[in-house]
Amino acid sequence: MIKHRGTLSKTLLGFESGVVTRDELRQEQEALARRSESLDTREAWIPSGDRERMKVALREQWVQPGLAKLRERAQFAYDTFVAGQRPDRSQT
Repeated sequence: MIKHRGTLSKTLLGFESGVVTRDELRQEQEALARRSESLDTREAWIPSGDRERMKVALREQWVQPGLAKLRERAQFAYDTFVAGQRPDRSQT
């Protein structure tokens, strides 16, 4: 599925969202495999070594002590979103 994700097929994206059946997905995959003009989009969806190195560098920046308050705010916003509640502004 990943190798065809860059086609932005509504059927593939629909399957990821849970609105397309497996049978519909299989039909779409077969159709995409037959297409000769398929783009090579693996780099866009399959992490490369360069991307992994960038993630490590960003992770090192993220854990810097100077970002502690911002990390806490980000975590609070995320937790609030996941819980489906309106944020209490007094905690930010």
